[in-house]
Amino acid sequence: MNKKRIAIFGVLDSLTGRLVELLNRLGTYEICFFISVNELPKIDAQYEHSVRPHNRTEFPIGNSIYGREIFIGDDYINRLREMQIEACFVIEDDQLLRSQIIEDLNKDGIKALSYIDPSTVLGGNNRLGPGTIIFPNCYLGYKTDTEVGSIIQPGCLIEHHSVIGSYVNINPRLTTGGFVKIEDFAQINISVEIINRIVIGRRTVIGAGSLVLENCDSRSLYYGRPAVFVRSI
Repeated sequence: MNKKRIAIFGVLDSLTGRLVELLNRLGTYEICFFISVNELPKIDAQYEHSVRPHNRTEFPIGNSIYGREIFIGDDYINRLREMQIEACFVIEDDQLLRSQIIEDLNKDGIKALSYIDPSTVLGGNNRLGPGTIIFPNCYLGYKTDTEVGSIIQPGCLIEHHSVIGSYVNINPRLTTGGFVKIEDFAQINISVEIINRIVIGRRTVIGAGSLVLENCDSRSLYYGRPAVFVRSI
C-alpha cells in the first residue's frame, strides 16, 4: 500500500507525540518531517525529566524529533513545495499561529488534514471542518458540528446540535448538554461541564473543573463551580 506523504506542524510531545502514535497505528501516512514556525526553545532535558513522573517525554534534539527532521521558520510553503507535500496535519498548540498556518496552506492549495480517531463516536449528520483533530474516546452528538482547525482531546462528550467554532482548544473530559456553542479561539480546560444552551464567547478561557451554568462573554476568564467571571483577557 502506498502511504500518503505528509508533514506535521507542531513538536509538543503531549499533542504531536500522541498524534504520531495514532497515525503510526493507522499505517496510512508517511510522516516526512515536522515543522516549527518559531525557533525551538532551549530546553534542559535533564531538568525537565526531573520534574516529570518519568523520563520518556520527547524533546527536540538538535533539529529533529521522533527520528525525523524539524524544519524551522516561516518559509514552510516553499519547503512543502520542494518536498512535494500536498497535505499536512496542523497540531500547533498556539491557536492564532494555527489559524495563520491553515490560512497559508489553503491559499497554496495544500490540504489541512483532519483526524477523527476510530474510537470516537459521531451521533449522525455531523459536519466536521478541515483541520479538525479529535483524539480517542470522544462522542459528538447528533448534528454537532466543528468548524476549522479545532483540537478536541480525549474523553469529551459534546451533546446534540452543538457547534465548536474555529481554532478552539478543548482539553480532556469536557461534558456538555445540547445546543451549546463554543466560539472561535476559545479554550476549555480539563474536566469542564457545560449545561445545555450555553454560549462560550470568542477567545474565552474556561478554567479546569468548572461548571458553566450561564453564557460566558468573549475575551474573558471564567472559573469555578459554578463558573464566575474572573477577569478580561
